Amino acid sequence: MTTSILVLGASGRTGQQFINAAYDHPDHPQVHAFARNPQSLPSDIAEKCTSVQKGDALLTDQVYDALVATEATHIVVSIGVPNSAAQSTLRYDSAVAIIEAMRRYKHTVKTIIVSALGAGGSKIQFGFGIGMFYYFILRHVMRDHDRQEDTFDKYYQENKKGLLILRPTLLVDGQDGAKVLLFDGQGHTPSKTVDRYDMAVWVVNQICGDGDRFGEAVHITKAV
Repeated sequence: MTTSILVLGASGRTGQQFINAAYDHPDHPQVHAFARNPQSLPSDIAEKCTSVQKGDALLTDQVYDALVATEATHIVVSIGVPNSAAQSTLRYDSAVAIIEAMRRYKHTVKTIIVSALGAGGSKIQFGFGIGMFYYFILRHVMRDHDRQEDTFDKYYQENKKGLLILRPTLLVDGQDGAKVLLFDGQGHTPSKTVDRYDMAVWVVNQICGDGDRFGEAVHITKAV
């Protein structure tokens, strides 16, 4: 079956880099953008997509229609409230809608969630108490990440290899080309940042390769 990746939150900075990484991969998997406002997708990104699907990740019917239209084998969930530490339930609410859509779809779909370091019991440890400060500022966001992760975990409890959770350090742009590093998420955080494109390349290699990290929550940062 042709690898078909549906990117939810495609117009965001992280979603765009998943599209770039899929387009650049030598296996040339299909990559489909899913966005509430397709016009917000830059033209150079839209041109790299097999299709652009209009929809809201909070609406089950629209997610389901996109799954059917794209014959998706993988979903990348890259949604959130940009640049905000305010309390939100967007990630959890969308998780509920996406899972109901996948139940209706009745085909095997693997899911990649872009979560964050500090979620799921992981720790932000930059030294000098900076990690604790970040966690305090982002505590409402982390609660939503936790609920999102838990919801997908329960859905995939009988098929652990269907889910890959990413917990990156601070996502940045314009630093691509560095290797990424996986770490345990408990000890000292090796680097404060990881480039979105580099992370996306690692994920697309998992999708198109042996997928040995599916079934795990992966803590990822820039190699130093």
